Amino acid sequence: MFKIESEKLKQDLIMGLNFLKKNNKKYLFVEIENITIDNLEELIDYITGLKISGQNYTEEEINTSNWDYDFEEIEEFIIKKSDTITILLDQAESTIQCTIDKFIDLIEDVRFSNIDDGIYISNKKTIIRVEARDIENPFWKAPNYEKIVYYKNSNIEVGIYEDNDFYSLKVFLDNDFSEYTPVILYYDFFIKIKFDDKFKLNKDEILELCNAVIYDFFLKYKISLEISPRKTIYEHEYEEESTEFNDDDSKLEFNAKLLSKGMKDVLNIFNNAESLDLNRAIVEYVKVIEYISPTVSTKILINKVYCRLKCTDNLNPTAEYIKELEELFCRHSKNTKSDSDLIKNTIKECCKIEELKDYFPTYIRKIYKGNYTNIDNVKNDLAKSISDTRNEISHAKANYTKKGLECPNEEKQQFIILLKNICIQIIEWFYDSEENIRVLKK
Repeated sequence: MFKIESEKLKQDLIMGLNFLKKNNKKYLFVEIENITIDNLEELIDYITGLKISGQNYTEEEINTSNWDYDFEEIEEFIIKKSDTITILLDQAESTIQCTIDKFIDLIEDVRFSNIDDGIYISNKKTIIRVEARDIENPFWKAPNYEKIVYYKNSNIEVGIYEDNDFYSLKVFLDNDFSEYTPVILYYDFFIKIKFDDKFKLNKDEILELCNAVIYDFFLKYKISLEISPRKTIYEHEYEEESTEFNDDDSKLEFNAKLLSKGMKDVLNIFNNAESLDLNRAIVEYVKVIEYISPTVSTKILINKVYCRLKCTDNLNPTAEYIKELEELFCRHSKNTKSDSDLIKNTIKECCKIEELKDYFPTYIRKIYKGNYTNIDNVKNDLAKSISDTRNEISHAKANYTKKGLECPNEEKQQFIILLKNICIQIIEWFYDSEENIRVLKK
């Protein structure tokens, strides 16, 4: 029969398992050494019913349990903190395997942590994901590197490792993985910085220390490392790049609207955008939006004027009515004066957020954390991120002041995928609009 070493171990273990249950994803599988229960809820119930070492089960507890043991003859097993717990995290069988006491420490640390730009930060440690530049063999093993660094009047443990359970569990809990990018990747490497919980490092200090470690590592092994946040690839990205074709594709009729008024120029910009470098591709995709935005603006104005005209006797207009029309045109002119206003109006009019949110880069996902109920706010921020990113690229100067929603360099590849799908929606709106309202940019 099973018992557990102490009440504290029991409660800490239950707390950790309940935390996983609360944040459960569909692939989660947990197993404790010698216990054959793999259903997490049933495992928690089982641990809850265990007696502490030295206590005895009552006859009623034995009779109401599902155990079919002869309790007078069965050997007693004590679950100890040194026993192994295994956590399977995804379809690719990314696995965390550690002792129970390490698992408890793992949960306690991850609960109060976050990952920002590839850097895991908690109360006791910092873990930075890195990649090796110019390594031809993707399965290379990182040389052993562990140091004590004296920094800011404190001794800090630093090391470079091929895996890290804390980082992996946080990636899992943040749902930053997919079928194509599992929780644990074969090319993952981490710089770990461990410090006393009374000693706090800010991000600038972390980067300073990290860069020193990277440089020291290079001097010793001639291997260049760089901080590298995960780039999670989702199924739709593979679908875009797939070379397999449906046999029925050739039977679909050609969309004649693609040859309608104004489509030649906008399709030319779109088709040539991604043959360029990342920054240039972003600028070109924004040009697609800017090409169509005057037509969107015109359509919005026409709708407003038409609604106002329907509400009035047009044959006998009053001075007040004329004044209202004047104010309507003035407001519209004011709200479409800048490129950023035109982009915002175009996103609001043409885009379906529900079809775009899976393409959002991490820095946009963090703003909403899965909550996209206020569509206007999402569209405003999406438009601002496009304007801010384009402006940062176009006005690249040493004294450029960031506006707040510029895309980080490491996420620009995903940002381009988002922009491409935004452009597809806007182009569809354009070719579905009446030709007589289309404004063609020269």
